[in-house]
Amino acid sequence: MDVEPTYTPELQAMALALALARYEWPAFNGAMSIQSDISYSDSYFYNLRNFDTDQFDSYVISNARMAWVNADQQWKLSVMVRNLTVSG
Repeated sequence: MDVEPTYTPELQAMALALALARYEWPAFNGAMSIQSDISYSDSYFYNLRNFDTDQFDSYVISNARMAWVNADQQWKLSVMVRNLTVSG
């Protein structure tokens, strides 16, 4: 019997696009910034029997963050949204 191992998607990828998706600008006597990341996982089985009912669907998750830091970088305030979009 050809059985796939559990919790091992065939393809899994994560793109931390901090350098490409990060934007920073001066604001409120400090600096504001926004950034995002995205990850993807292919479907995978969570049971050794490999039944279709024992399979997690593939998914995409993206996160976003906005932050402010004061001029001397002693204070930082940030807001993060996880699972901004989830699709299967």
